[in-house]
Amino acid sequence: MTQPRTHIQNKKTFWTFGHKITAIVTVSIVISISAVSVMAYNFLAEHEQEDITGATTRYVQTSKKYAGDFIKQTTDLTASLAESKIGREALSAFNTGFNGLNSDENNAKTYLQTKYIDNNPFELKDRNKYISANDGSDYTVTHKNYIETFSDFRNKFALYDIFLINKNGDVVFTVAKENDFASNLRKDLPESGLTQLFQKINNNPQSVKTFLTDFKPYAPSNNDYAAFAGSPIFDKNGVYQGVLAVQINTQKLTDSIIKNKNLFATQISYMAGSDYKARTDLPSTKGNDIGKAVFKNIAVKKALNGQSGFTQDNQYIYGYTPFKVGALHWAVVTQIEKSDVYAILGELAWALFYIAISVLVVATVVTSVIMKRLIQPVLNVTDAVQKMSNGFYA
Repeated sequence: MTQPRTHIQNKKTFWTFGHKITAIVTVSIVISISAVSVMAYNFLAEHEQEDITGATTRYVQTSKKYAGDFIKQTTDLTASLAESKIGREALSAFNTGFNGLNSDENNAKTYLQTKYIDNNPFELKDRNKYISANDGSDYTVTHKNYIETFSDFRNKFALYDIFLINKNGDVVFTVAKENDFASNLRKDLPESGLTQLFQKINNNPQSVKTFLTDFKPYAPSNNDYAAFAGSPIFDKNGVYQGVLAVQINTQKLTDSIIKNKNLFATQISYMAGSDYKARTDLPSTKGNDIGKAVFKNIAVKKALNGQSGFTQDNQYIYGYTPFKVGALHWAVVTQIEKSDVYAILGELAWALFYIAISVLVVATVVTSVIMKRLIQPVLNVTDAVQKMSNGFYA
């Protein structure tokens, strides 16, 4: 026996109603999930931005501290050596030996550079290993007595070079034996940072404990950028004798600001001077960036203006802070590409999307099952009532 027409119509009506309810519930879920996802994304994105801001700011402040510690260690060592018995007696002995080589027949500079540079059997980086020229001179005796001691100081405290300079500006001793050795600073290197440092101390030694020069090209070091620290040397009676100076190790300065583990793959940290040129090297590039790479961005400008904080431009986000020690006026900056930061937010957006889709599918299936279970009993009752109204009671 076929089902009555009214039964079929009722069935279609209820199932249409069920589909509508399911659709309404689904749409409501979509709207709710979308709203919740947007709010969750905005909330998490805001907190992610706060985390990045805080972490970058902390990172740059830590870099500043490490750089400051390194510079302080260097200046403290310079002052201690200059005040020590070793520094005082070494300068006196080297100065006596140096002056003893100057005569009508000899020039101390020419003589010493021939003996300790031209005839040095070691490569440039190891010239300090040449202990004695074996020429019987007073200078060589003094050199043999002190070279290993000063070489140990240079290696232990990560210095590029150590200099002893008399009152006339003669470089009577260096560890590295570059072409500044035995030169007269005023005559041979008048524009150099080392000469600037010497003159500053030599003009008024009683008022200067330690002096620093900013980076500038230095001819004896292959014209690479170099910075120096120096202190006056006085004899045991307090009479000024000359200067002990050190050339700052640029690699160690670079290492000091990148001790922290990077937060992002594109993150770099650097120091820039008032000329916007790098004062530290960038490990991610080939060659030496000091004095060559230029960072004329908003962060460097703010830091050189004495400000600290967090900022961004179209391409990068920055943490920045000023660095002022003596004559040094630099900016410390941590820089991250925005695309690297946005990649994290993109991953967050996709994660929320997948969660939303999963919830929607589950909710739709559950709603469909519930509607089916609700509608079928109603259809059964409707069918029974319809049969009874047509006279079928069995």
